[in-house]
Amino acid sequence: MIQELKADQPETNPDCYKPAVDAAGPSINAAECMYFCNDQIYDQVMQEYRQYFTEQFAVCVLVLRNHSKSANAFYPPHQDMFRQTSLNFVIDAGGDTVETLSYDRVGSYEDLTGQLVSYDEVNVHKRYQLNSPAWYALDVVRYHSVENISNDRVILALSFTDINLDALYEKYSNLVRKVL
Repeated sequence: MIQELKADQPETNPDCYKPAVDAAGPSINAAECMYFCNDQIYDQVMQEYRQYFTEQFAVCVLVLRNHSKSANAFYPPHQDMFRQTSLNFVIDAGGDTVETLSYDRVGSYEDLTGQLVSYDEVNVHKRYQLNSPAWYALDVVRYHSVENISNDRVILALSFTDINLDALYEKYSNLVRKVL
Protein backbone atom coordinates (compact mmCIF):
# COMPACT_ATOMS: atom_id res chain seq x y z
CA MET A 1 0.00 0.00 0.00
CA ILE A 2 2.81 2.45 0.86
CA GLN A 3 4.70 1.65 -2.33
CA GLU A 4 1.51 2.28 -4.34
CA LEU A 5 0.96 5.61 -2.60
CA LYS A 6 4.61 6.54 -3.16
CA ALA A 7 4.21 5.83 -6.87
CA ASP A 8 1.29 8.28 -7.00
CA GLN A 9 3.42 11.17 -5.69
CA PRO A 10 4.81 13.80 -8.07
CA GLU A 11 8.34 13.14 -9.32
CA THR A 12 9.63 16.42 -7.85
CA ASN A 13 8.23 19.10 -5.55
CA PRO A 14 10.42 22.21 -5.92
CA ASP A 15 9.25 23.53 -2.53
CA CYS A 16 10.76 20.44 -0.89
CA TYR A 17 13.79 19.98 -3.13
CA LYS A 18 15.26 23.49 -3.43
CA PRO A 19 16.07 24.02 0.30
CA ALA A 20 18.03 20.75 0.37
CA VAL A 21 19.94 21.71 -2.77
CA ASP A 22 20.72 25.14 -1.32
CA ALA A 23 21.95 23.71 2.00
CA ALA A 24 23.98 20.90 0.41
CA GLY A 25 25.80 23.17 -1.98
CA PRO A 26 26.55 22.78 -5.70
CA SER A 27 29.04 19.91 -5.34
CA ILE A 28 26.62 17.54 -3.57
CA ASN A 29 23.77 15.58 -5.17
CA ALA A 30 20.95 16.51 -2.76
CA ALA A 31 18.09 14.12 -2.09
CA GLU A 32 14.53 15.39 -2.10
CA CYS A 33 12.55 14.83 1.10
CA MET A 34 8.81 14.17 0.72
CA TYR A 35 6.22 13.45 3.41
CA PHE A 36 2.79 12.05 2.63
CA CYS A 37 -0.07 10.03 4.10
CA ASN A 38 -3.64 9.07 3.31
CA ASP A 39 -6.62 7.96 5.37
CA GLN A 40 -6.04 4.28 4.69
CA ILE A 41 -2.42 4.33 5.93
CA TYR A 42 -3.34 6.53 8.91
CA ASP A 43 -6.22 4.26 9.95
CA GLN A 44 -4.17 1.10 9.58
CA VAL A 45 -1.22 2.50 11.57
CA MET A 46 -3.50 3.79 14.32
CA GLN A 47 -5.32 0.47 14.53
CA GLU A 48 -2.02 -1.38 14.80
CA TYR A 49 0.09 0.92 17.01
CA ARG A 50 -2.16 3.32 18.96
CA GLN A 51 -2.54 0.71 21.72
CA TYR A 52 1.17 0.82 22.57
CA PHE A 53 1.53 4.57 23.29
CA THR A 54 -0.20 6.94 25.68
CA GLU A 55 1.25 9.96 23.82
CA GLN A 56 -0.33 11.42 20.70
CA PHE A 57 1.62 10.92 17.48
CA ALA A 58 1.30 11.85 13.84
CA VAL A 59 1.71 9.35 11.01
CA CYS A 60 3.50 9.93 7.73
CA VAL A 61 5.49 8.19 5.06
CA LEU A 62 8.87 9.77 4.39
CA VAL A 63 10.65 9.34 1.07
CA LEU A 64 14.18 10.57 0.42
CA ARG A 65 14.47 10.52 -3.37
CA ASN A 66 17.68 10.39 -5.37
CA HIS A 67 16.99 12.05 -8.72
CA SER A 68 20.38 11.11 -10.15
CA LYS A 69 21.07 7.55 -11.16
CA SER A 70 24.78 8.29 -11.64
CA ALA A 71 25.64 9.48 -8.09
CA ASN A 72 24.50 8.75 -4.55
CA ALA A 73 22.38 11.46 -2.93
CA PHE A 74 22.72 13.19 0.43
CA TYR A 75 20.05 14.88 2.54
CA PRO A 76 22.00 17.63 4.34
CA PRO A 77 22.21 18.25 8.09
CA HIS A 78 18.89 19.38 9.50
CA GLN A 79 16.64 19.58 12.51
CA ASP A 80 13.11 18.29 11.84
CA MET A 81 9.97 20.41 11.98
CA PHE A 82 6.97 19.82 14.23
CA ARG A 83 8.42 16.86 16.16
CA GLN A 84 11.17 16.08 18.62
CA THR A 85 11.19 12.30 18.42
CA SER A 86 10.52 10.04 15.47
CA LEU A 87 9.90 6.33 15.61
CA ASN A 88 10.85 5.15 12.13
CA PHE A 89 10.11 1.85 10.46
CA VAL A 90 12.56 1.48 7.58
CA ILE A 91 10.70 0.00 4.62
CA ASP A 92 13.52 0.55 2.13
CA ALA A 93 16.92 1.75 3.37
CA GLY A 94 17.67 3.45 0.04
CA GLY A 95 20.71 1.33 -0.77
CA ASP A 96 23.33 -0.89 0.86
CA THR A 97 25.68 1.86 2.05
CA VAL A 98 23.18 4.48 3.32
CA GLU A 99 24.19 6.09 6.61
CA THR A 100 22.39 8.38 9.02
CA LEU A 101 24.76 10.81 10.72
CA SER A 102 24.03 12.72 13.91
CA TYR A 103 25.88 15.94 14.71
CA ASP A 104 27.11 17.85 17.73
CA ARG A 105 24.53 20.59 17.15
CA VAL A 106 21.13 20.30 18.85
CA GLY A 107 18.22 22.61 18.13
CA SER A 108 15.59 23.90 20.52
CA TYR A 109 13.02 21.52 22.00
CA GLU A 110 10.68 24.48 22.50
CA ASP A 111 10.90 25.78 18.93
CA LEU A 112 10.33 22.90 16.51
CA THR A 113 10.54 24.99 13.35
CA GLY A 114 13.19 22.86 11.65
CA GLN A 115 16.26 24.03 9.80
CA LEU A 116 18.65 22.83 7.10
CA VAL A 117 22.31 23.81 7.50
CA SER A 118 25.47 23.31 5.48
CA TYR A 119 27.97 20.60 6.36
CA ASP A 120 30.55 23.16 7.50
CA GLU A 121 28.23 24.29 10.34
CA VAL A 122 28.24 20.92 12.16
CA ASN A 123 30.62 18.19 13.33
CA VAL A 124 29.81 14.48 13.13
CA HIS A 125 28.75 12.97 16.44
CA LYS A 126 27.86 9.40 15.34
CA ARG A 127 27.17 7.32 12.22
CA TYR A 128 24.44 4.68 11.93
CA GLN A 129 23.08 2.28 9.37
CA LEU A 130 19.32 1.97 9.64
CA ASN A 131 18.50 -1.25 7.86
CA SER A 132 15.14 -2.56 6.73
CA PRO A 133 12.87 -3.91 8.00
CA ALA A 134 13.30 -2.51 11.52
CA TRP A 135 12.09 0.21 13.93
CA TYR A 136 14.43 2.96 15.14
CA ALA A 137 13.84 5.88 17.52
CA LEU A 138 15.58 9.16 16.75
CA ASP A 139 16.00 12.52 18.44
CA VAL A 140 15.19 14.65 15.41
CA VAL A 141 15.93 17.93 17.19
CA ARG A 142 19.59 16.86 17.11
CA TYR A 143 20.88 17.76 13.66
CA HIS A 144 21.22 14.72 11.41
CA SER A 145 21.71 13.87 7.75
CA VAL A 146 21.30 10.87 5.46
CA GLU A 147 24.10 9.98 3.06
CA ASN A 148 24.82 7.63 0.15
CA ILE A 149 21.20 7.21 -0.95
CA SER A 150 21.26 5.23 -4.20
CA ASN A 151 17.49 4.75 -4.66
CA ASP A 152 14.37 5.91 -2.82
CA ARG A 153 14.63 5.62 0.97
CA VAL A 154 11.15 4.86 2.34
CA ILE A 155 10.21 5.15 6.02
CA LEU A 156 6.96 4.95 7.97
CA ALA A 157 7.29 7.56 10.74
CA LEU A 158 5.42 7.95 14.00
CA SER A 159 6.13 11.55 15.01
CA PHE A 160 6.01 12.62 18.67
CA THR A 161 6.02 16.28 19.73
CA ASP A 162 5.59 15.89 23.50
CA ILE A 163 8.17 13.28 24.49
CA ASN A 164 11.91 13.34 23.93
CA LEU A 165 13.99 10.37 22.85
CA ASP A 166 15.33 9.49 26.29
CA ALA A 167 11.85 9.52 27.86
CA LEU A 168 10.38 7.52 24.96
CA TYR A 169 13.13 4.94 25.23
CA GLU A 170 12.83 4.71 29.02
CA LYS A 171 9.06 4.30 28.86
CA TYR A 172 9.00 1.92 25.86
CA SER A 173 12.38 0.17 25.92
CA ASN A 174 10.60 -3.10 25.16
CA LEU A 175 9.35 -1.62 21.86
CA VAL A 176 12.06 0.65 20.47
CA ARG A 177 15.72 0.67 19.61
CA LYS A 178 17.26 4.06 20.44
CA VAL A 179 19.87 5.24 17.97
CA LEU A 180 20.21 9.01 17.71
